[in-house]
Amino acid sequence: MTTSPLLLGWLDQLKVSLRSAPFLESEPFDFHRFLAPELAYGRHRGPCDTGVKHAAVILLLYATHEHWTIPLTLRHRDLPDHAGQISLPGGRIEAGESEWDSAVRELEEELGVSRKAIEYLGRLPPIHVFASNHLVQPFVAYSAATPLFIPNPCEVEEVIEFVLPREPWRDRIEQRTLNHRRVEWKVPGFAQGPHFIWGATAMILESFLDVHSKLRA
Repeated sequence: MTTSPLLLGWLDQLKVSLRSAPFLESEPFDFHRFLAPELAYGRHRGPCDTGVKHAAVILLLYATHEHWTIPLTLRHRDLPDHAGQISLPGGRIEAGESEWDSAVRELEEELGVSRKAIEYLGRLPPIHVFASNHLVQPFVAYSAATPLFIPNPCEVEEVIEFVLPREPWRDRIEQRTLNHRRVEWKVPGFAQGPHFIWGATAMILESFLDVHSKLRA
């Protein structure tokens, strides 16, 4: 599918916004206001715990019918961290590996998308995922062609295509109640078909959608 000139013009603006000094110097909390779970207590702001593990994820943009789309993954139920939850392609950074190299390696391993088929656009503010003690660096990339996903069955149960909303994104936020080990708490997030996107994935999307909405203004 050929990307329209209108979408490509937006892409050029996005590159500038992601690489601007004020954006890069912003406090992470500035971008995680609305979608932090009720029991987060601001812990995504840091400081990180001793022995924090470093990870990187990637938001891969591609065009579908005049909309920008980002692939998310339903994590396999047998994975040790965040099993059965919705996440962005990514994972832990290995020794000697840069953050970007880690993100694109995980994209290849999880969804079969070659790094040669994508273009680096920029990065978003990092977020501390205190539940698994990971400091996650999100990157934004672009694919000119609609990717052919080949999900790794050991890691990915389903690929979920998240279409960037044309309406104000905060209008899509829903509040739901979760229960785990007899603790009940409210979490904001996005409904996506039968799925609910919440937690760190929702907060990373929030930081991106905040930039997206300003470009549309």
